Amino acid sequence: LTKTRHCVKQTNLLRTIKIRNRLLCIFLFISLVPVTFIGFYAYTVYTQSINDKLERSNEQALYLLNQNFITELNIFRMYSDTISVSDECQQILTNFTLNEQDVQALNDFRSRVPFPSIHLKNLRILDRNRNIVYDLGYDDIDAERFSQIVEEIDETSPHDSLQYIHTYRSSDKIIIGRKIYSSTRLSEHIGYILIYLDETFFSNTLFTNVSFGDESNIMLVRGDGYIISSQERSVPVSYTHLTLPTK
Repeated sequence: LTKTRHCVKQTNLLRTIKIRNRLLCIFLFISLVPVTFIGFYAYTVYTQSINDKLERSNEQALYLLNQNFITELNIFRMYSDTISVSDECQQILTNFTLNEQDVQALNDFRSRVPFPSIHLKNLRILDRNRNIVYDLGYDDIDAERFSQIVEEIDETSPHDSLQYIHTYRSSDKIIIGRKIYSSTRLSEHIGYILIYLDETFFSNTLFTNVSFGDESNIMLVRGDGYIISSQERSVPVSYTHLTLPTK
């Protein structure tokens, strides 16, 4: 009985609404609901499509940036190879005594090999006992930091080591270092070669025309998480460590 009375009240309430208003409400419901649903669905699909395109574009830009970095890095690697396997370098590192003639011969050979870039600032060669046998001498760092660099070259070998330094002249540089092996006995370690690059080569040259937004920042990060170059100059390189995701 209570349900019957409730239904009668609802029927009487509907009858008080004019037919024109009822038809208008039905029309609005029939027209707006599908349009709203279709609009929301289209917006969702469009947004996802734009995000996917931006993601692919960013991935492509990062891939090209990485390829450009590898290409430029290989230029300096080839320069290291040329110096390392030269007869002059092998001679000076296999002799037990360092003499002026060998040093001059290496210097003459090095002068005949053109610098691959104006960003190459120094070249240093060490013997197997970490004694300096050749150095252009433009700038330097303290002995403790240099010892750490050589130790890391040992740990990174047979791969190249990429490290950041801040020199006495307040210059930011990146060192590409590797071991030198004998050209006749390939497994015999006879020394080290270190190439000093101006850090701005990365931050101002490789990264300069690449941007992913107003607040984006491109950084060169080593495998252990240490930043060695940053597009944003406020980031303290080398001393900042990032926790990289594990695969």
